[in-house]
Amino acid sequence: MSPVQLLGLPVAQTVGNHDNSANYLGHYNPPNLDNDKGSTYAGGDYWYEYKNVLFIRVVMRRIPPPLGMGRKPHAPFRQYCFALL
Repeated sequence: MSPVQLLGLPVAQTVGNHDNSANYLGHYNPPNLDNDKGSTYAGGDYWYEYKNVLFIRVVMRRIPPPLGMGRKPHAPFRQYCFALL
């Protein structure tokens, strides 16, 4: 799984339904990671800018209380990201 054609492609990894462990952050380093809005064991929301485009990744799978924050709205995170523009 390492074709030469893939070496020049940008990749943005996101948490999948089986990535709910700290091992995810051991393999990937999401930029601008924000765990304040709630997160899974694999991290929280993140954002980055690439070629003048803002990319926002929100984690829709939440750990229910008391371990996590449950399903908290992402509007504050989005507003924060849009204010960066």
